[in-house]
Amino acid sequence: MKRYIILLWVLSAFLVCSCSKKATPPPNGGDGGTTPVIPIVDTTATITGFSPATAGAGAELTITGTNFGTSINNVTVSIGGSGAITPKSVSATQIIIVVPVGSPSGKITVTVKNQKAVNSLSVFTFIPAYIVKTIGISRILVGVDDNFKITVAQLYGGGNKVILKSGTGNTMELSGTLLGTIPDALGNPDGTLNYLNQPIDNGTSPTDTSGITATVIRLKGFDKKKTGYNQLNLVMCKLVYYQEPMSPGYQSNVTYLKFKKTAGTKNTDYGTAFVKKLFGGNISVADVEIAAPQTYITEDQVISAGQAGISTTGGKTVLSDLRSQFYRSLFTTTSSGVTFAKPLTWEWVNADNGTVTKQGDYVYEARFNNIKTGGPDQVVEPADSLSRVYLRISGFDPAVYGFNSLRLFIANDGFYDGSLQLLFHDKQTVAPTLSFIRDAYKGQDLYLQELRPLWQHY
Repeated sequence: MKRYIILLWVLSAFLVCSCSKKATPPPNGGDGGTTPVIPIVDTTATITGFSPATAGAGAELTITGTNFGTSINNVTVSIGGSGAITPKSVSATQIIIVVPVGSPSGKITVTVKNQKAVNSLSVFTFIPAYIVKTIGISRILVGVDDNFKITVAQLYGGGNKVILKSGTGNTMELSGTLLGTIPDALGNPDGTLNYLNQPIDNGTSPTDTSGITATVIRLKGFDKKKTGYNQLNLVMCKLVYYQEPMSPGYQSNVTYLKFKKTAGTKNTDYGTAFVKKLFGGNISVADVEIAAPQTYITEDQVISAGQAGISTTGGKTVLSDLRSQFYRSLFTTTSSGVTFAKPLTWEWVNADNGTVTKQGDYVYEARFNNIKTGGPDQVVEPADSLSRVYLRISGFDPAVYGFNSLRLFIANDGFYDGSLQLLFHDKQTVAPTLSFIRDAYKGQDLYLQELRPLWQHY
């Protein structure tokens, strides 16, 4: 009996100890395994990348990431902080947009259901639209060094003018080349390139030059922000000029201002392949002037010699002749010449700085201090009109002459010295003034005898 009492006492003590201990709660607030645990999920959108890294307007841009959803209406995209772009398609891991016109470059931002916007790590680069501008030209004057590289060139016609100089700022290529006959006569191998048989009109110039037979010079590398175009296409068009009756000369639209043939070669050795290589590779575009359609058209020419004649009676001009090796403007009293429906206007510009010297009893000579100087490979550059002396003759019909206004810049080209001679029929006892000689070259009452480019071959 005593043993039974002791066992009952031990059992009671064990139960009391077990009930006095606190229960330990199950982990994560559960009930020891009878209720499942629900984790917290991050639904914020993320951007892991995009492709392509560079593109222009209209291109499809694919953005990859997470948590984009599936509704186009819930997603907006922007590039570089620009306005909201509605996606073309949306899935949980991909968004496709169309790059808008005028998009900036910058990071890509995605907003889903007005959540906090997320940005890409890298920057998208927008490529501006590639724009080609096409204009017409009708004549090329070019200087070439001993390595047969262009040192300077003036390409002009219809009021358009482009000046090229040796350099690397642009690239050029010439297509559709077919050179006409190059006579093996004295002088340089100037010739004729294929051209459109129509005058230049910038309102109707062909925009697609791929299928035309005319020669096209493509100049590339322009800054679109400054010029409005990346590439300038120059299409060779018909040369419009006044051709006096029975005049000699052979018409070319490419004339070399400076050229040194290799010993033992002929002009015909510098044909199509040579010209195509000459107008290929690196170059610097020094000036571009483009005339608007049907507007005032100016043509610039370099003049290095002049003669004017004065009649015995009344001191009237009977001859006004301004020329260089490549151009001539001649007005005389010969009635077979051309008259004009309205009088031409003549104006000397920057022509107050000069001296007059006596060459004989009947001949005096005017020299200006501010003429262009250099070799035969001179072209008219923009700054010349600000400081160099020139004679402007205006009022021409562009359909006949190719321009409204002709500017003749006086120059010393190493062949002619730029002096203007005045010839009298009577012996002079008093030297004429500079103003008197200038006025003698204004042939308002004369007939036009010659107004055209001159070429090497006659």
